[in-house]
Amino acid sequence: MTTVVAAAVDGKVFMAADSCLTLYNRPVVGLGMKILRLDAGDDEVLLGLSGHWGLSGFLSKLKLPVAPDESESYQAWAHELAGVITKAAVEAGIVDDGQMDNHLLLGWNGLLWTLHHHTALAHLDGRAAIGSGEAVALGALDAFLATDVPTAAAVAGAADIACRRDIYSQGPVQVEVLDAPEEAA
Repeated sequence: MTTVVAAAVDGKVFMAADSCLTLYNRPVVGLGMKILRLDAGDDEVLLGLSGHWGLSGFLSKLKLPVAPDESESYQAWAHELAGVITKAAVEAGIVDDGQMDNHLLLGWNGLLWTLHHHTALAHLDGRAAIGSGEAVALGALDAFLATDVPTAAAVAGAADIACRRDIYSQGPVQVEVLDAPEEAA
């Protein structure tokens, strides 16, 4: 179904995902770009997508809340963003028992959150994963980050291992890096 894995290190966000979609239990390999780079005002965010693929088309059209400055609550902004995405999913009927049928990884400003139905859960350790390959990817990510492997290679390697161990995740692996705000400017 999906593997999206991310690490936040030194103000940067590193995210990797498999690219397989499943259509009636038939894998469609290489078509699912599951990491989107979207604008939130003058800043960019990374959104990794797990769940109903239909949400991806809506996400690229959404006007996301402007990313906060240093004086504003990052958590309140992430929660607001989860609400905007939830509203779009519910209005589009992308639901399961009335709840948004997706989990997303949000990466911004060297921080990570898992988003679900009106919820933004911060990952204070800077490591996160979603999807059916989540456990394998997180274990592999921890192992890679305990060594001298560069972070981009660590998330790519973790996603690759999850693709080999999770029957619902397949490559090729997509990798995105969101630079620290001062580097992006």
